[in-house]
Amino acid sequence: MKATLPIAFVLLLAACGGGDAATTTEASTAESTTSAAETTTTAAPTTTVAETTTTAGASGADCVAGTWELDSEAFIESLAENFADAGEVPVELTFGGGSYTVELGSDGSMSAVREAWQFRFETAEGAIINTIEGTDSGMYSIEGDTMTVTSTDSTTTLSIQAEVDGELVDLPFGAAPQTIDQDTFSGSGQFECTDDTLTVTLEGTTSIFDRR
Repeated sequence: MKATLPIAFVLLLAACGGGDAATTTEASTAESTTSAAETTTTAAPTTTVAETTTTAGASGADCVAGTWELDSEAFIESLAENFADAGEVPVELTFGGGSYTVELGSDGSMSAVREAWQFRFETAEGAIINTIEGTDSGMYSIEGDTMTVTSTDSTTTLSIQAEVDGELVDLPFGAAPQTIDQDTFSGSGQFECTDDTLTVTLEGTTSIFDRR
């Protein structure tokens, strides 16, 4: 900010007068001296303050709102580790392809789409492939670093096939698509969100999403 100070000027004026004699008149005029006080002006120092604008990164619900695609390979690996720790799956579980996309609205709405999303059970007899198609919808909420997701409607179907000589063969109990009651993206747990990545741990399973 630059400050401007007023300048004061002082003017001093002095005048002197004389007297008369009997036979001679002398006019005596004193010199008038005008003196102006010297004024010294010192400019006030100028201080420049840099203005800093800080833009806070999005957080909480503002950050998670958007469209996200699941890192399916990392998700299946996390799922396999959980099963292995529990001793429930004596086979190798791997990701087989497809996509899983979740859209989180700024109004708290949630919708998820799985397209040809596959995971494989590798056994000594061969691979069993589960293929999931369909959509889920529901709501989510944020409280601190905790996300709660509730699925209210699902049209998801499951097909189960065996891989024989490189070809997929429908199994008798999986030849026709079946409606399944499983919600991969549901439950309550901690989350972390950045501009590019959303990481959520729901029911002990960690899901990593990339923003689309």
